[in-house]
Amino acid sequence: MGMEVGFWKEPEPPEDGVFVPSGAVLNAAVKMPNADAGEELVLELVSQEFRSGPGAAIPELVRSIADVKGQLQSVEQRLNSAELELDVCPPEVPSALGPDGTPCEVPFTKWRMKDQLGTVFLGGFLCTALSASLLSAHANLVGTGLEIFDGTLLPWCMAGLAPMSSLAIKTLASHQQSPMAKKVFTFFLLGFTVLSILVWIVWFPWKYNGLAGIDLGGLFDEPTWIDGFRDTGFIAVTLLTEVLVGSVLALRLAHIADLYSDNSTKPNPDHAMRSASVKSLTEDRDRLRDELLPLTKELEELEGQLGARRTAANLAYQSRRADAASPTL
Repeated sequence: MGMEVGFWKEPEPPEDGVFVPSGAVLNAAVKMPNADAGEELVLELVSQEFRSGPGAAIPELVRSIADVKGQLQSVEQRLNSAELELDVCPPEVPSALGPDGTPCEVPFTKWRMKDQLGTVFLGGFLCTALSASLLSAHANLVGTGLEIFDGTLLPWCMAGLAPMSSLAIKTLASHQQSPMAKKVFTFFLLGFTVLSILVWIVWFPWKYNGLAGIDLGGLFDEPTWIDGFRDTGFIAVTLLTEVLVGSVLALRLAHIADLYSDNSTKPNPDHAMRSASVKSLTEDRDRLRDELLPLTKELEELEGQLGARRTAANLAYQSRRADAASPTL
């Protein structure tokens, strides 16, 4: 019996989302003298039924969409203005400006204290490095015992290539056109300098082990090829380190001097601020667009369902009116 009751009970309404007014409503609308008024009444009834059920969220969706669109329009306007301001804002400005606003060179007495002290100390270290490379090269030449180097200026002239090499390496940085090329050059120069210093630190006690001598009872008193390699390598590493250290110090001094020269530039803080503003506004615009998309999609789906119901109701109304107008046999 349970199965029979379930079979004979009233069937559930379809879940297709389409609502058609009852026959009584359609008959009442058909009997109205004005066909357009009857059609409008049926469609309004369908719209009210939908808005009280599945379409109850439509008013809130409309308000939310209008609010998000207002915010999006405001952000896009501000973003357009910020992009225009960024286009006319130079990324770099002169490092120093005179009273008339033109680039000028700042005298040493008006430099920042840390740059003044840095210049003094680095200048002293640079003179030491250049002198050390000059004297090392000269001593190595004179130490050969060749007559050509005895009592002449030739060893000094040849040794002068060492400090000049430091300045020449530093000058290479000025020939790099792009900022990226200059950064790459500086990176490799610093890397090679650090590597050379580390090798020199290891080689120095191998050559001069006065505090860590090992007595092997004269086992290796006779000179070997290792001794020659050690001596020659130490001279080469020492000269290389002195040259590279001089180059790095000269490069740093030039960088400090450029900060106060009339042709140097520095990053424009206004450009950085405007770039950050454009980035922030772009993120806000994208976020609002992401918020608007699902709201618009949901509203379109509900409006599509409402349109389908209104079309079905209008079809039922027109069919009922056509039946009423046809003669009865």
